[in-house]
Amino acid sequence: MIPNSLLDVRAYWDSIGVEREVIARQEPHGEDEFFRALETVGLPVQEWWFFHFFPPLAHSRDLVVFGRVGDYEWKLWWHKRDRACFVGDTENEQHFSNSSFLAFNQFLVIYDQGYRRVQRECPGDSGEDWQKGDVIIETMESEMRSLGSRAFEDEDGLWPRVLSQING
Repeated sequence: MIPNSLLDVRAYWDSIGVEREVIARQEPHGEDEFFRALETVGLPVQEWWFFHFFPPLAHSRDLVVFGRVGDYEWKLWWHKRDRACFVGDTENEQHFSNSSFLAFNQFLVIYDQGYRRVQRECPGDSGEDWQKGDVIIETMESEMRSLGSRAFEDEDGLWPRVLSQING
């Protein structure tokens, strides 16, 4: 199931019992999708995965950091100007992640569903399990590409790197 709205994203996290950090902003933000999503949906809190979110920190007038990606220590950014998400690597090079905060959340759900499926259906450390895991990951990538193929244009970008880590 690919969520079509932020309400669908919230429903997914609720359906599997994932706690979320809901972040209220003190100053008004109008129709800003990013801050509205943080207040209504929040960001998932799961200790086992690569994503670690925290209350947004303004880095500049145009960039807001809202999390990091596991072992890479990459920072997750939201650009106010174009409303897109990016990831900053350890050399502070920015890589496109998603065209909107909704798309970022959709990718998170696809990632979570696929990761859980790999853990459930491929418990062994054998070639057969790895092959089955590869098929699941290919399906995840296909679903993500259907929502935003630009996320895969940079092989050093967020989603290609995260997907490559699932099956080793």
